[in-house]
Amino acid sequence: GEKITIKLLYRLLDERLRDDHVVVCDVGDCLFAAIGLHIPNEGGLLAPANYTSMGFGMPGAVGAQLALGKRPIVLVGDGAFQMTGTEISTAARYGLSPIVIVLNNGTYVTLNNIVDGPFNRIGQWDYANFMEAICRGRGYRVETVGQFVESFAAAEAGAGPALLDVVIDANDQSEILARFSAELAKRASRGSDQPDEVASKVAARIAGTQE
Repeated sequence: GEKITIKLLYRLLDERLRDDHVVVCDVGDCLFAAIGLHIPNEGGLLAPANYTSMGFGMPGAVGAQLALGKRPIVLVGDGAFQMTGTEISTAARYGLSPIVIVLNNGTYVTLNNIVDGPFNRIGQWDYANFMEAICRGRGYRVETVGQFVESFAAAEAGAGPALLDVVIDANDQSEILARFSAELAKRASRGSDQPDEVASKVAARIAGTQE
């Protein structure tokens, strides 16, 4: 019954990764928190890290499974899913089986850390029932640790696509994202660099502090 958090979600996921999985990350904490995952094989994690292209996760999973033949574990925020999540229909059409984990917090956390405002809020979708719209696969709503364990097991047991709507607090985030966005906010407020230069310098600084 313990409430699910970013930290618990990634710990539970880490325990369940196998050689026949490929982790496909979208941007934001989907990627930052994934730095701590123990990927069981080389090339087992795909992400648009250099370009921070929001919306990569779901279509990236389609390409990943077609190319590699491994089952994608997709980590995608609710904002990114609302951009390209309908590609889960393409996955179903081609008989693919991604397990899509939507981090549903109702906000753009990275942006919200830099400048707060109503423009960072995300409209709510019923992600758990999204699969009914495409008439394929299964959807699950996850608010607790136990629900994640049960839902992930059920998703793995199925042959088609599955979606886990993981509800997390709007202020919950990984430590590395908090540090990254705090540094980015400081540099952006000084206005001395272009946005892409700011992001590159901050990422290099954060990476340099990791063990």
